[in-house]
Amino acid sequence: MSQFPLVQLHNATVKQGGETIIENTHWTIKQGEQWAVTGMAGSGKTSLLNLLNGTGYISAGNIERPLLTQIAAQNTTTYNGIPGNWHQLVVMSGTKFNLKDNTNTATNLYYQQRYNATESDSVTTVELYLQQQMEAANPGFWNVENVLEYFNLTHLQQRHLIKLSNGETRRLLLAAAVIKNPVLLLADNPFAGLDKNARLYFTSLFETVAKKGTTIVMTAALDEIPAFINQVAIIKNKQLHKVSNTPEALKNYTQTIDAAIDNNLLRQLLSGYMPATKQALIELKNIHIQYGENKILQDIHWTIFTGERWVLSGENGAGKTTLLSLINADNPQAYANDITLFGRKKGSGESIWDIKKHIGFVSAELFQYFPTDNNCLQVIESGYYETIGLFRPSQPAKQAVALQWMQLLKIDQYRFKPFKNVPAAAQRLCLLARALVKQPGLLILDEPCQGFDVQLQEYFKKIIDHICLNSSIALIYVNHHEEEWPESITHSLVLSKGKVVFSGKKNIFFQ
Repeated sequence: MSQFPLVQLHNATVKQGGETIIENTHWTIKQGEQWAVTGMAGSGKTSLLNLLNGTGYISAGNIERPLLTQIAAQNTTTYNGIPGNWHQLVVMSGTKFNLKDNTNTATNLYYQQRYNATESDSVTTVELYLQQQMEAANPGFWNVENVLEYFNLTHLQQRHLIKLSNGETRRLLLAAAVIKNPVLLLADNPFAGLDKNARLYFTSLFETVAKKGTTIVMTAALDEIPAFINQVAIIKNKQLHKVSNTPEALKNYTQTIDAAIDNNLLRQLLSGYMPATKQALIELKNIHIQYGENKILQDIHWTIFTGERWVLSGENGAGKTTLLSLINADNPQAYANDITLFGRKKGSGESIWDIKKHIGFVSAELFQYFPTDNNCLQVIESGYYETIGLFRPSQPAKQAVALQWMQLLKIDQYRFKPFKNVPAAAQRLCLLARALVKQPGLLILDEPCQGFDVQLQEYFKKIIDHICLNSSIALIYVNHHEEEWPESITHSLVLSKGKVVFSGKKNIFFQ
């Protein structure tokens, strides 16, 4: 294939939230090349994709799109100086839906809605979603029939989007991008949160897309760049470095993070939950969850005691998120099961808030539900009230504690920045602080390092280990990869197809 330039950056400077993240950059992407953009979280990888997508801006220098502009020239309508059918040629594949109901209008979805069957029936189905994407597609190999087959979505055609698992959601979003037959496909952290087999599967999907003639530019952690990628761009010290995709070339760009923690301050912030005796916090007996004919969980027994630190693992779609929803008081089917939470049997008159006050919760997707006008300090303070955002006047004492958590986690420079605009790593640490401000007895971390490179994973793990060392807090840590587990993990629960295949002390079961 002739390698015509698709996009060219000339002496470009890119800003994010008013701060320069890339400066004086030259970069050419040619047709047929397959690129990975990597670097520390917050280095500007996603902003660079937004620039390629036509939704971001350069503050200095210029950007040219030679071949794409030529292809799009027949359309005289422009958007920000870009031909009107640009977004049919360049497609961004994310990891989350901009969810709409089946009238195709925005709806006020909330985190627990996926577990309320009647309410979530108003959300678009997989088949309808794909048909909607075809309305703006270029002619080519990919159509509804082909993406359903290649992306293993046939059995999910009538499933509502909000009821899809993390892995199913990722497959559908990639299919929805590919179905437009784009010239250039942009993928932001496509392997984050996937188990080993799913990563291999997604790599093969991307490779197939590339072989069909689409140029791919993806962001990825340094250790997750697939073999078919033939060009790597690493962002370091606000510069774009172009290197080959070999271990020898990549190892020169690893970075370290200062993981020192003020343990005295940490103990002070966690001093509110130090029970005198060991006690059962969570008791699940003979749990069954089913939606129609679809059995999600079967015969689950699980007891978590004070101070135990559990890893919850299993393949994508194994039932992990549903199991967590029973503990976190998000799923109404909990009332039909034998569940005791913090000494109270489910359905004995307790409120959702009676349960949630004992639990700190962080997930990789939680950030998208917060209001756009909340800054980071407000998001953390909202943890006192278990609301997704702060909707009441800030209280000075609570705000002061929230700020102490930010200082402890070295993110206090973002205190007044809009939560939606700060780097993903800072968002995740804000959510961790939000989970801990009320000094809970149980901390649930659902894929907390999703999208992090190795250095940030190590930093986050060390923070969790410090928290466990300095408190008796119990932990549920959802993760597929043993190398990403904190050292403080004591137990492991492994699910497969909704059933427990191992439960006990860690390092006994290996996937």
